[in-house]
Amino acid sequence: MARVTSLARPPALLVDRPPGRLMVLAGGAIALAIGLAAGNPTLATLAAAGMIATLSLVVASLARPMLAYQAVAASLVMLLVVDVLPGRGLNLVDLLVPTLLLATMATGARGAAFAERQSLMTLPGAGPRHAAIWASAEGLARAVVIFYGVAVLSLGTMIISGRAGAVVDSLFSIIRACEGLLVFPLGLWWMRSARDVRNLMNAMLVGAAVFVVVNMLAVLGAGAKRAGVVWYVAEPFPSIGSPNEAATAMIFVIVVLLVRQSLRYQVRNLLGIGVALAMIVLTASRSGLLALLAFGLVALPRLRWTWFVGAVALLLAVVPFVPSEYWSRLARTLLLERGSFESFTALVRFQSWQSAWSAFLDHPILGIGYLSLASVSSRYNDLQLVLVTAENYYLEIAAGMGIVGLVALAFVLVRLFRLGHTVAAEAAPGTLGHAFARFHVPLLIALLVACLTGDNLVGMVGLGQVALWCAMLVRAGHLSVRAGSE
Repeated sequence: MARVTSLARPPALLVDRPPGRLMVLAGGAIALAIGLAAGNPTLATLAAAGMIATLSLVVASLARPMLAYQAVAASLVMLLVVDVLPGRGLNLVDLLVPTLLLATMATGARGAAFAERQSLMTLPGAGPRHAAIWASAEGLARAVVIFYGVAVLSLGTMIISGRAGAVVDSLFSIIRACEGLLVFPLGLWWMRSARDVRNLMNAMLVGAAVFVVVNMLAVLGAGAKRAGVVWYVAEPFPSIGSPNEAATAMIFVIVVLLVRQSLRYQVRNLLGIGVALAMIVLTASRSGLLALLAFGLVALPRLRWTWFVGAVALLLAVVPFVPSEYWSRLARTLLLERGSFESFTALVRFQSWQSAWSAFLDHPILGIGYLSLASVSSRYNDLQLVLVTAENYYLEIAAGMGIVGLVALAFVLVRLFRLGHTVAAEAAPGTLGHAFARFHVPLLIALLVACLTGDNLVGMVGLGQVALWCAMLVRAGHLSVRAGSE
């Protein structure tokens, strides 16, 4: 049998030379829309500009799906949101993920990926190694489907208990979660080469650059209190949100830079890590700081001593520029200073934990319904507070999905760790896949620690980041095995 070295990329929906011209036309249309809105910012011109820009992005995405996927990767580091309804907004991920699904169905990208899989699994010697990676990825996908199947099933308890009105919010949260999770299969269907993986890493760094510029202007120039991963572009600047997710997004960026550094030593990677550390400080996220410490402790044995010395030097260089408010915030948190905002948030967090635990004890099997603590929380705390979340991902799942949900979550986590172990076992040291696998466990540990005081794995951004990372890990693993067999 002939050895398979590469497969052609699935065609775009708009094929051959027209895509390049369509990209130019789409760019021109977007520029025209921006000009119209800027020159006469009325409701009519803004609506027209939004429609033109949306249609142009759809056309561009159909013409160049991989470029659209890179835009999704960048958006998961810095998400630009336009509010369309109170509490509801649209972003590039909302627009591009459905478009990529359309391109996938129309061009046969999924079929091409399946054909590649069959070809790789029949290669002499390397076939079983490819099969092991595929089996691990499929096991993770099945575990995630089971978990969210239980989440949907738990909504029935809300209807039975007379809380049908809360079902809409929970169902919307599941839909947004699935939107982020779709980044995983889309990546497996469209990524084909090491260049694709590296371009996605670069796209994340482009998103990080936007993150740095926007948040530096917001925090240091416009008086925002904390850096955030979400920018509400239609609201007066600075409208920045989700600081805890911003901290974990910067940890993802640090990991990407460490992967690059593993393949090729570059000072700019270390400088980028220093900037990402500084941005974590600007988020003033206590859960982010804990996650960073956990990542450092687990990743330390995987780092060269020169990197460690460089990281310490960068950290010491950053410390003098840390705002005094950051240290004050940490001190007030540790001391629970009476009357401070930090002591208030700590009190609310304790009440949230108590409410979630009590709700779990009352409904231990299937819970009270996915992410529905707000509809019952006042019954389960002494102050009768209406609490939006449990402020702890594991308690959130326990309260919302019960023991069944916790077992399903444990299944997902086991599969996540196993995926990294499989790629590490099959990809040779020094390859792209092995570089990804080296930092898989430290990254997961950091995220799990962040979830002790937050819900980073609930929203579209947090889940999308994990899905993107796993897609790159799987593809890098296959590429490394393929390279070793040629």
